[in-house]
Amino acid sequence: MFPTADTLDNRMKLLHQMIDNLRSRSFVARIFMSSSSRASTAFVERDLKVDQKVYQQLDKVDGTTQDFIKHLNAFKRSICLVVLDFAGLSSRYHHVQELLKEYLAIKKFTVDTFMISNELL
Repeated sequence: MFPTADTLDNRMKLLHQMIDNLRSRSFVARIFMSSSSRASTAFVERDLKVDQKVYQQLDKVDGTTQDFIKHLNAFKRSICLVVLDFAGLSSRYHHVQELLKEYLAIKKFTVDTFMISNELL
């Protein structure tokens, strides 16, 4: 199910906040997320088993990590990869290095920490 001992309601609330932040602040075109894998897991090993209940509740998501990998393999243009924080992509820097070396379509990599915001949370 989840990589942490979180409740489904709390997990969904946090996932929706991340999705809204990426859409409104970073103006991303596509969102791929992993709700069932740890940030320390290699990309090719993530989301091999997914909880469909979670993804059915996420209406603004384009897929899982496996869908992201398929997208990278099929995409011919340059990609700018945006993540909310570095650990949101991976807690292992060598996994990020492998991702950037293997998928040459990723031309830019941005870590958006949202240090400045005009709203209170």
